[in-house]
Amino acid sequence: MFPNYQSLKRQNGSMLLVALFVIIVLGALTISMMQAGSDNTRTTVFEVLGMRALNAANSGVEQALGEVIGVGGSGQCSNVSANMDLSSIAGLKGCTVILSCSEVNIAATGFIHYTVTGDATCAAGEFVAERSVSVEARERQ
Repeated sequence: MFPNYQSLKRQNGSMLLVALFVIIVLGALTISMMQAGSDNTRTTVFEVLGMRALNAANSGVEQALGEVIGVGGSGQCSNVSANMDLSSIAGLKGCTVILSCSEVNIAATGFIHYTVTGDATCAAGEFVAERSVSVEARERQ
């Protein structure tokens, strides 16, 4: 009817070990959850910078094509600006674009073929994203 005193004496301190084990396991779970949250934040920053870089490269290529074959365009790649700093545009802060243009005149077809490439780099703190866009266009002579 009464608990054995010797049995209770041997169990002295076992609850302390169980409590310590639970605290350690919960601490490890908390640390892993915090690390996962930090990784998600880094992934989101890279995705946003990647999209900014892609949009910057597209913007640069579109402007270059406008300078070459757009309304009032010169029809020459030599008039394309080599570098564009887009930092003054709110959505493209920290972005730069390096543009290149080449043209090939194919007399047999009567077309001039242009290749415009924009290499964009966007940076925010320690994060850097780069994207490249290349567009080919042709214009009748």
